[in-house]
Amino acid sequence: HLLRPHWDRLTFYHVDTGDLLPEVVELVAGIESLVPRFVRIRTDSDGWTRAHALPTDLVPHTGTQGGVFLGGRPLVDRYTCCWHNIMLPMHERMLADAITLAIRGTKRCDTARMAAESGDTSMGYEVWLPIQEWSHEEVFAYLRRAGVPLCRVYEARVNSPECATCPAW
Repeated sequence: HLLRPHWDRLTFYHVDTGDLLPEVVELVAGIESLVPRFVRIRTDSDGWTRAHALPTDLVPHTGTQGGVFLGGRPLVDRYTCCWHNIMLPMHERMLADAITLAIRGTKRCDTARMAAESGDTSMGYEVWLPIQEWSHEEVFAYLRRAGVPLCRVYEARVNSPECATCPAW
């Protein structure tokens, strides 16, 4: 919404993992109806986890190589699953579309360490994080002042999960 005057020059990308909260589906549909160029990148996080491993922050003995041999299910860390189902498909699509600038709403308070700082060009395009230093409260205050309807998930938390049924987060 900060960049509304420039929407006609932007392409909006959304990765749909096939496992979105209903609130997120509703929010994304609203954004898609507002912006001139919207690209939906579809992935299948459930299919990926069935084929590879279930993401987790904890590894029980049944998720180890020996545990899988005895009938358990293989496990991977949460970043591996997110990389394959969200970040890599988005990155590959942006490279294929010859994007030169990626504008993201990532904030320093969202993560302990940011994957890229504003101005980084190491991924083949420049990354711009215009609200990098904003707090969660500043974002919500701005959205309220701008009259932007908030996704219902923010009534309970400050971050929305990318996959509704992810066991790792």
